[in-house]
Amino acid sequence: MANPELNAEVLLNLGFVDVGQWRTSGDYIVYQLDGEDAAANEVLLEARNALYAFVKDNQVLYIGKTARSIRRRYVGYCRPGKRQATNKRCHGNIKAAITAGEEIRIFAFAPITHLRYADFEINLAAGLEDSLIREFEPP
Repeated sequence: MANPELNAEVLLNLGFVDVGQWRTSGDYIVYQLDGEDAAANEVLLEARNALYAFVKDNQVLYIGKTARSIRRRYVGYCRPGKRQATNKRCHGNIKAAITAGEEIRIFAFAPITHLRYADFEINLAAGLEDSLIREFEPP
């Protein structure tokens, strides 16, 4: 069972940024950047090898990583393909929550680039994702 002390606040303290929320648009879900830093967060969505999380009422529901930009990754959630099981599952869960009147916040984390060990680049997002999923145990 997930540790109740591990919540959205922990992600924010690690450097995640609350960038916006999911909302519905017809049969689809779309993301909407909001808040004072919405324009700056547009840049964050272009980060590659980044992490993102979906949060409801301070509870972390999902943690993911993308080698592509976060923006390109979210397209799969908005309009999942027939063979994209994870995208379809997330799309359905997000849409059901929004339809029930719940707010699903979107957090993003662009890791420090150019971390190296000897001649090898370290993908911080990959290692951090594994640890976060293990500790948070999101549903």
